[in-house]
Amino acid sequence: YGAGELTGAPVDTLVPESERANHRIQRELYRNDPGAAQTLMARRNLCGRCKDGSELAIEISLAGLSMDGADHVLVTVSDVTERSLSEALLRASERRLRQLIEQAPVAMVVGGLDDLRFTEVNAAFEQLSGWAASEAQGRTSAELQRAREIRPLVERATHLLDLHSMHEPCAPLLVTGTLPRN
Repeated sequence: YGAGELTGAPVDTLVPESERANHRIQRELYRNDPGAAQTLMARRNLCGRCKDGSELAIEISLAGLSMDGADHVLVTVSDVTERSLSEALLRASERRLRQLIEQAPVAMVVGGLDDLRFTEVNAAFEQLSGWAASEAQGRTSAELQRAREIRPLVERATHLLDLHSMHEPCAPLLVTGTLPRN
């Protein structure tokens, strides 16, 4: 649309035909309860209608204002087509990366740079290390190595007193009767 072409036109001119009934309900809701309507409008993936009838991805911001004793709504519409496309490409790239990791014939792990804890491991890692993904996720390689070293001792023990985290602040140690293994 050119400058001034929409002056006096109904707002539904900019709403795709398939969304018009819903848009009328949302306008009425905004009129009655602006806070609740803002929550509804926070949803993503809104579409706007162009002059030629095509649709584009938009983001809308609403603000109530009074001018000359009358209430108005200031609507800011932003074209987010490029951002939506970038987000879709990123999601597709992440899916491809996840598939590559899962299907890789070599052991692979994904972890955080800050704490080096594994967030994902693939099947080749599980086969090579003997650790199930559920056991490895959230742990560091040092923790898994230590667990591997003490596993034979734990498997042979008839009684086990767990003192592994006594160097960290924790609840007081409770000594109870014997419990069945595992």
